[in-house]
Amino acid sequence: MLQVKMNIAEVGWQAGIIDGEGTITLSKQIRKTRPSPTYREIIQVCNTDQRIIRPFKIFWGGEIYPRPDKRKIKNWADSYTWHCPVSKAQQFLQCMLPYLKGKKEQASTLLRFIENKKSFKRKCLGQGKGSAPLGEEEIHFRESLWVAIRLLNKKGQYSRSQRYGKEIYGRP
Repeated sequence: MLQVKMNIAEVGWQAGIIDGEGTITLSKQIRKTRPSPTYREIIQVCNTDQRIIRPFKIFWGGEIYPRPDKRKIKNWADSYTWHCPVSKAQQFLQCMLPYLKGKKEQASTLLRFIENKKSFKRKCLGQGKGSAPLGEEEIHFRESLWVAIRLLNKKGQYSRSQRYGKEIYGRP
């Protein structure tokens, strides 16, 4: 990965792109073969212009994946998605947090998850058997963050007005 020092203008620009075109969320996976759910941080940016996506890979690493548009409308462009590496997620969020407007709460919530995950000690079950299941308290904590981020990312006409009130949207 190319190591480039970011200036304040670049950080602000990337934060604006994250606010408008990015995703900051927590995924949850339940498998029958696992005794407890798996939670994972996800930070990504999707755009039809690779020039918008490339700086994220240059500064943070990760990968850019093409997403061909398979709909029948021929004049729609293919898109590209950059995924932030899990190893850089905490540093990325800490860097962007002061400049985020629309996704500041999601970033703060995801940082709480990452910090908790790093401090949480799980026992290894042994050779190739994975980790011990999460305890009830840890599942409850992670689930509460997962629900919080889902509510923050909720789409729809009234979802944001219910969160922020009439001062922004003129609704009670």
